[in-house]
Amino acid sequence: MDITQTLFALSNAAGVTGVSSALDILEPIASRFGKPRRDNMGGLTVFMDYGTDKTVMLDAHIDEIGFVVTGVDEDGFVNVAKSGGVDIRTLPGQEVTVHAAEPLYGVFCCPVPHLSKNEKAMPPIEDMAVDIGFSPIESQARVRPGDRVSFRQSSVSLQNERITGKSFDNRAGAAVLLRAAELIKDGGAPGVNIALCFSAQEELGCRGAKTMAYELRPAEAVVVDVSFGDGAGVPESRCGKLDGGVMIGVAPTLYKPISNRMISLAFKHDISYQLEGMGGVTSTNADVISLTGAGIPCGLLSIPLRYMHTVVELISPGDVESAARLIFHYIKEWGRDE
Repeated sequence: MDITQTLFALSNAAGVTGVSSALDILEPIASRFGKPRRDNMGGLTVFMDYGTDKTVMLDAHIDEIGFVVTGVDEDGFVNVAKSGGVDIRTLPGQEVTVHAAEPLYGVFCCPVPHLSKNEKAMPPIEDMAVDIGFSPIESQARVRPGDRVSFRQSSVSLQNERITGKSFDNRAGAAVLLRAAELIKDGGAPGVNIALCFSAQEELGCRGAKTMAYELRPAEAVVVDVSFGDGAGVPESRCGKLDGGVMIGVAPTLYKPISNRMISLAFKHDISYQLEGMGGVTSTNADVISLTGAGIPCGLLSIPLRYMHTVVELISPGDVESAARLIFHYIKEWGRDE
């Protein structure tokens, strides 16, 4: 599997909650490893059945940040609300797609700097709008409240084998699961079933993973997401280094034996890794999965990412590979230390 090309294909597709383009790209790839099934929340599960009575849930959310149309004003501009934690500082001038009955391209209105009274002031999202080029009558006929709006941004390769684009949060996690599944499939039958869970609505409060976990009731779960990568103005103590390897989560809300097992496996198999310490919740699907049912032991692996929740998120494919290799060995050796 070409990790970079897979990431480009997944990233370039729209996946704001309510739009399934990213799943449409993902499903044919993931179906090589088992039977795919979409759920009522908009997620996808692929079950790798090895005939055992226990299952490990591998989760990576597939949704992305975006917008929902709230109305069209008298001038034909499209008003929107945030769907997820969009960084509004990056919006003026951004290209978007309005997912109406037919896709409509547009741009976020950008104030003319010559006429701006306060260049440093950032208006709230309620005062921003999308220009789709139509007259008021045409805009109101084609666009309606509830239509989704996604960013339009193509992924590109940078120097030093790094790549940038939209929605690597969390298409990077999805790529980890696909690469890990490939390694597992080629490595012989493990002693546990695997549920590849590409969950929905994480950006809206970790909703999809909760229902998936409730249905699966796995013996253990490992969540794969992104976390803060090193960059200008980011404290070293609060981020991971790009090309430093997978970030292994360590937190009171995570199951310590899983974290310790991941550390041991990374050391044993010479996999680059770094530790990510958190004082409480992780702000990932691990928080809701661990509380499902009577409680599910849960671990967390993260890919360091720069410029989170923008259209130029930046990662290193090498960190994706290290996370996939670690999951492969975790599954391959699952239960041996029980």
